[in-house]
Amino acid sequence: MCIYNPSCEEKEELCNCKNILLFMRSFIQACQAQTEAVKNLSNIASEILDKLSAKSQRNIPILNMNESDGFSVSASRTELMNLLCKGKNNQMFSFQLEYDIPSPIYKDRLFKLEAKIIDSSGQTVELSNCIFVQILLFTKDSPPKQLVLTTTGEKMIKGNTEIKGKSLFVFNKIAIQNVTSHYLSGALYLVLLPNNCDLVKPLVIEDIVVRARKMKEDLLIKKQKSEENL
Repeated sequence: MCIYNPSCEEKEELCNCKNILLFMRSFIQACQAQTEAVKNLSNIASEILDKLSAKSQRNIPILNMNESDGFSVSASRTELMNLLCKGKNNQMFSFQLEYDIPSPIYKDRLFKLEAKIIDSSGQTVELSNCIFVQILLFTKDSPPKQLVLTTTGEKMIKGNTEIKGKSLFVFNKIAIQNVTSHYLSGALYLVLLPNNCDLVKPLVIEDIVVRARKMKEDLLIKKQKSEENL
């Protein structure tokens, strides 16, 4: 009986099951190799685009503007806060990060963001009802623009970007999937936005810089994943 296919009733030396099995294995390995090659090309292209964008930005002349010109970074941040809160700025509570987020952040590398609600004196507060809080990214343009998708159509932020709670909000395993050099300012705003901005003031984190991962690091991660699959 055939030892390669339980449903085959032919004798082992008369059937083609062995050849078919060998062909399928070779085909699957070829597909996996092609997929890996495409991923490597995508990473290389992203790194090249990152370097070209950074170089082009260095060639842009820097304008010398003071606060009276009305174009300072703080003004853009104020504009974003007014946009989020619809002009209201008398909230009883606000967010405070438990610890600093990585700087710079590397594209597709997972990180953790943890924040708590505090009152005006800096004391931790637990609300009587749960609220929803989500992570958003905005450009530093005027007016600021929310970034939902990357230039390739992927979600800008990967992971669980919305959670609910009363005091402590922990966003585990989130990642940003585009480098910030693609944008004119070279940096973005990261925002913690509650569903009730009348009660809790949004948290705006300035100068979020996302860079492409080094190719050596990517190869090390892929090697570790391959060893884990063995």
